Amino acid sequence: MKESEKYKIKLRAGYLNGVAIGFLVVTFGIAVFLTLATSARPGVAVMFAVLASAVGSFFLHLQAQKELSRLDQ
Repeated sequence: MKESEKYKIKLRAGYLNGVAIGFLVVTFGIAVFLTLATSARPGVAVMFAVLASAVGSFFLHLQAQKELSRLDQ
């Protein structure tokens, strides 16, 4: 595998991990903001959004790991 291909794989994996982290931070930030702004317990929709964000972020991270495993080939 050429060095340029390895570099592209690393960039793609880094991008996916960055998107996963951003996805989590934004969703958790919105949940915290809504909770503090309304002075109430978070609703089911907010909790579901946080859970969906965590699951989506995890799968993005797994995809990034899959990309990085291609470096071993």
